[in-house]
Amino acid sequence: MEILGFILKYKRILVAISIGILSIFLSKQDVLIYVYDFDFNIPWISVLTIIVSMAWGWRYGLIAGLAGGIYFPFILWPQYGWANLGTSFIFLGYFVLIGYIYNRYFKNKNQRMFGVFACFLIALFVYNGFLFNKLLSLSASFLTKQTVSNIPREMLFKFARVDGASILILTLCADVLLRINGVRKLFGIQTTPILKNNLKILFGTLFVFIFVWLIFISLQTVIFREDLSDQKIHGQIALFILLCVAIITARIIFYYSENHHKILNKLKQSQSNYKILFDNANDAILIIKEEIIIDCNSKALEVFGGNKNDIIGKSISSLSPLKQPDGELSNNKANRLLNAALVGEPHRFEWQHKRLDGTTFEVEASLNRIDIKTDVIVQAIIRDITARKKSFELARKLSSAVEQSSASIVITNSFGEIEYVNPRFTEVTGYTLDEAINKNPRILKSGHTTSGEYDNLWGTISSGKVWKGEFKNVKKNGEFYWESASIAPIVNELGVITHFVAVKDDITERKKVDELLEESEIKYRTIFDNLNDVFFITNLQGTIIEVSPSVKNIFGYDRDQLIGVDVFNFYLSADSRVSLLNILIEKGFVNDYEVELNAKDNSRVYVSVNAKLIFYENGEPKHIEGILRDVTERKLNEEKIKINEYRLRKAQEIAKIGTFELDIKKGIYWGSEESKRIFGLNSNVEIFSQKQIKDCFVNSNSKALLRDIFEQKNSYEVEQEIYKFGTNEKRIIKTVAEVKRDQKGKPIKILGLVLDITERKKIEQELIDAKEKAEQSDRLKSAFLANMSHEIRTPMNGILGFSNLLKQPNLSGENQQKFIAIIEKSGARLLNVIQEIVDISKIESGVTSIILSEINVNEKLEDVYNLLKIDAEEKGVQLIYNSQTNKEFKIKTDSEKLYMILTNLVKNAIKYTDEGSVEFGYQQKESCLEFYVKDTGIGIALDRQEAIFERFIQADIADTEARQGAGLGLAIAKAYVEMLEGDIWLESTVAKGSTFYFTIKHKAESEPIKTINNVEMVQDNYNLEGKLKILIVEDDDISQLLISVIVKKFSKEIIMVKSGLEAIEACKKNTDIDLILMDIQMAEMNGYIATQQIRKFNTDVIIIAQTAFAMAGDREKALEIGCDDHISKPINKNELTKLIEKYAEKYKFMVNS
Repeated sequence: MEILGFILKYKRILVAISIGILSIFLSKQDVLIYVYDFDFNIPWISVLTIIVSMAWGWRYGLIAGLAGGIYFPFILWPQYGWANLGTSFIFLGYFVLIGYIYNRYFKNKNQRMFGVFACFLIALFVYNGFLFNKLLSLSASFLTKQTVSNIPREMLFKFARVDGASILILTLCADVLLRINGVRKLFGIQTTPILKNNLKILFGTLFVFIFVWLIFISLQTVIFREDLSDQKIHGQIALFILLCVAIITARIIFYYSENHHKILNKLKQSQSNYKILFDNANDAILIIKEEIIIDCNSKALEVFGGNKNDIIGKSISSLSPLKQPDGELSNNKANRLLNAALVGEPHRFEWQHKRLDGTTFEVEASLNRIDIKTDVIVQAIIRDITARKKSFELARKLSSAVEQSSASIVITNSFGEIEYVNPRFTEVTGYTLDEAINKNPRILKSGHTTSGEYDNLWGTISSGKVWKGEFKNVKKNGEFYWESASIAPIVNELGVITHFVAVKDDITERKKVDELLEESEIKYRTIFDNLNDVFFITNLQGTIIEVSPSVKNIFGYDRDQLIGVDVFNFYLSADSRVSLLNILIEKGFVNDYEVELNAKDNSRVYVSVNAKLIFYENGEPKHIEGILRDVTERKLNEEKIKINEYRLRKAQEIAKIGTFELDIKKGIYWGSEESKRIFGLNSNVEIFSQKQIKDCFVNSNSKALLRDIFEQKNSYEVEQEIYKFGTNEKRIIKTVAEVKRDQKGKPIKILGLVLDITERKKIEQELIDAKEKAEQSDRLKSAFLANMSHEIRTPMNGILGFSNLLKQPNLSGENQQKFIAIIEKSGARLLNVIQEIVDISKIESGVTSIILSEINVNEKLEDVYNLLKIDAEEKGVQLIYNSQTNKEFKIKTDSEKLYMILTNLVKNAIKYTDEGSVEFGYQQKESCLEFYVKDTGIGIALDRQEAIFERFIQADIADTEARQGAGLGLAIAKAYVEMLEGDIWLESTVAKGSTFYFTIKHKAESEPIKTINNVEMVQDNYNLEGKLKILIVEDDDISQLLISVIVKKFSKEIIMVKSGLEAIEACKKNTDIDLILMDIQMAEMNGYIATQQIRKFNTDVIIIAQTAFAMAGDREKALEIGCDDHISKPINKNELTKLIEKYAEKYKFMVNS
C-alpha cells in the first residue's frame, strides 16, 4: 500500500519519466519520411512527451525531456560531444515554452505556439550554423567515437530544418490529440471519472492512436512513395503494442485507485456545496473566461431578467449600454478591467448594465482572478445599487431644495441647540451658520413673545405635535422683523424625538400692511376682523355634516342652509372635483389645493383647501375634515402678476443677444449674426470698420461716454440709442463688455454682448403709463366722491332743514307751501342722484337687459321736452325739439333706455348752457335713427372730449363753477347707446357750444298704434271712492302710513300687516278683500312667495307689487308670479291713484258681486 500511495502521490512525475525512458528505447523505430532529398526521421512516439508538457505544464514536459529527450536524447551526446548537448538543451527549452503557454491563461494558444516554434527554429539555425562546429571541436577525444572534424554548414542547416519540421509535426499532432475528449480525459483534463465509462475512454484512446499510426503509414506509402519493408512494419506494430500497454497501465494507475475515487467524490461534494452557495448568493455572480460568461447564479438571472441561455455565452459589453456614464465605450472599458483582474489586480467599481428588456441599471461590481487547475477565470460579483443611487439623488435634491428654499429653515437637537440653518436664514437674520451653531433660536428673541407662549410652544413640539405661529424677532443688526413659523419634531425609528425643524417665512411686509389696515376706518376693520377660515366635515359621498358659521362671510350661506347639501354642487369645474378626490384617495390628505367655487350670489370665490381622510380604528375611511381659506384677492393679484410676467417673458424671448469684438488698434469690428442684425449690418460681411459702428449711435454724447468708459474702466454696462445702419430706424441697446488693455493700460480691444432692449423699454414705458392712468383714476374717483358727497348732502340739507322749519309755530301758509315745495324739489334732486348711481351700478354689474317694445318716437321726444321745459325756462334757456312730419312714426326699441339717453343729454346741455338755446331731435337713416342734442353752452375742450364719457368725469373736474350732478349722465348714456348697438360722439368748440350725436338700430313699424286713455274711460264709467277693502302689506311704518293716506279716499276698510305670513292669514280671514298693495322685500317672507301662496286660494283679488329695487325686469317678474301690476318706490300719489283706477272695471264687477 505504501508503494501504491507513493506511486499515486508522484504519478505524474513517474509517468513523465517513463515516457522519456520509453522514448530512449523506441527512438530507432521512428517514421522515416523522404521528401525530395530530405529525410524526416520523425520519432512520433515522442508526441506523448509534448502532450505531457501541454497537458500538465512545462515542469512535467522538462522531466520527460530530461528522462529521454525527444529527437536528440542525452544518450547521443557521446557521439558528437558538446555540440549535441547544446541541441538537446534547445529542445528542452522548447518543451518549457510549450508547457508554459498551455498552462497559462492566454487568448490565442495556437498563435503563441507558432511564435514559440519560430523562435525555436531560429535558435536551431543560429546554433547549427555558427556554434555547432566550434563546440564539436572542443569535445574530449575519449568521449567521441570519431576524430574531430568539421561538418559542412549545409548539412547542419539540413539538421536544423529536419529537426524543426519534426518538432512542428509532433506539436501539431499533440495539439490535435489534446482536442479529442478521450485524450483529455486520459491526462486528467476536464473529466469526471466514472468507473463504467473507463472502458469507453480506453477503447476510444486506442482507436485514436491506431488512426494516427495509419496516417503516418499512409504518408510514407502514398504521399512520399516509400516502400515499407516487412521489418519496418513489424517494428511499427511492436512499437504500437508497447504503446498500448503503457496507456493501459496509465489508465489503471490513474482511474482504478480507491483513494483516487474518494478524493474525486470529495471534490464532487465540494463542487456541489459551492454550487449551492453560488446559486443562493445575495449578489449576482458571473463567471467569465476569455471575456465570455460561462456561468452565472440565480441572482444574476433575476437581475438581468432572463434564463441562463440568455446570459451564458455573452460578453460583458453585450449586457451593457454602448457607453458608460463617463463616456467610455463599454467594450473597451470591460476589456481593460478584465485584463487588469487577470494579472492579479482586484477591482471594485461602479458599472451601468443593461437588462434583457433593454432597461439600464446601476451596479457595484468587483472582479477577482481565480485559478482552477490549468484554467484561469474571472469572478464578477455584482450588486444592484439603483435604489441606493436614487436615494442618494433624492437626498441631494432635498438638500438642494433646502439650501435654495425661500423660507428660513432651522434644525436643532432635542435640547433646542441649533445644528443647521440654511442660507435664507442668514439672509434674513444676518447670522451665519458658524455663528448660529450650538446657539438657541432665542438669540432672535425680541421680548415680544411671552415666556408663557414659549412654554406652550415647547410643550406642543415636545409632545410630538406641530406648532405654528408668528414671532416678532430681532435681527443681528437690531432690526425687528416678523416671521410665520411652523415647528415640527423629528423622530427616529423608535419614535424618540431627536431633532426639531422650523420652517419660517418673513412676513414683515404683510405685518406692515396689517398695521396699516388696523389704522383704517372702523367699518373696514370690522369687515376684515370677521374674515375667518371655514372648517368643514363631509362624509365620503361629499355631503356636508358640519360647517363653521364663518362660511357666511365667504359664501353668503348660513350654516343651517348647508348642512346635508352635497359639497360638489359648489364646484364650477368637474375636473377640479375629480382631481381633489384622486389626491385624497391616493395620499389620504390634500394641502393648499386651490379651487374655484360658486357663492350664494353666483360670484366666484377662490379658496385654498387643506383636508384629510379620517379613519376608523380598523383602518376604514370615516369622513373628510378640512379647512377652506378665501384666497380670491391673492388669486386675482396672482393673475395680474402672471399677465405682467407673461409680457415680460415674451419680451425676453423675443430679445436676442449678440456678441462682438472691437479691435481698437486696427479699427475693425466683428459681430455675430445677431449683433449684425441689431445694428442693421450686412450679414454677408464678416468685418466692419470702427467708424461704421460709431456712426450708428444717435448722438455724440454716446460716443464721448464710450470713450470715457474705454479710458477708465475694464468692464462696463450701458444702455444707448442707435440707428440701424443706413436707416432712420431707432433702437435701444444694452451693451455689457470687457475692455482689454496693453501693458501701458491703453485699451486695445473690447469683447462683449449687445442686447436689443427696444421692446423691453417700450413695455416699461407702457407700465409707467398704466401706473399714471391708475393714479389718475384714483384722483378722479376721489373728486367724484367729493362731488357725490356734495350732491347728496345738498338736497338732504334742504329736506332736513326745511322739514325742521315746518315745525315752527305760527308758520304762515305761504311759507309752509314754499318750504314744502323746496322739500319736494330737494327730494327729486336726491332721487335723481340715487337713480343715476343705481343705473351705473346696474350697468357695471351686468344686470341691465334690453326690453324691446313699440314706441312713438315723436311722443318720446315730447315727453322729454315736457319733463325738462321748466328747468330750461328757470335758467332762461330756450328748449327746442324737432320731430318728423309723420307724427305716428314708430319703432321697436327699448323705450326706457332711449328716454334715459335723451333725458341725460338734454339735461346735461341745459346744465352747461347759461344763455341761448338747447335743441334736440332726430333724422332717419337707412337702418338707424340719428339723434342730436345741440346747445350754445360753454363747450368742451378737445383734450377732454373722450374723457367725459368715462365714469366719474365731468368736462372739467376742477371747474370753479362746478355744476350739479354726479358726473355719471354721459357715462350712462354711452352705455345705453352701446347696448342698443349704436354709436355716440360729439362736436364741440369752447365758449360756443356742443352737439352730441347718437344712433340706435331699430325696426320700423308700418301700422300706427292708436292710443286709448283707459284710465280716463274707466273714470267716466265708475266712481271708486269709499268702495274698496284694501290690504296693505308693508314692514316699514312710514311707508305703511304714506300708502294708507294715499288710498284712503278709495277705501271703505284698510287692513295693515307687516309680513308675507300675516298677509296670507289676513286673506284667508277676509275673503272680500278687493286690493292688495304687496311690498316685495320683507324679512320673514318676501312678497313674491306670499303672492304665490295667496294665488293658490284667491285668483280674483287685485295685487299690486311695490319695490324699492327699481331693477330692470322687476315688473315682468312681478307679473310672472301672479301680481296684476307693479309700482316702484318712492311711491308717487298720482301714479298710484292712476294705477288703482286702471282696474276700476274689475273692481266694479267684484263690488257688485
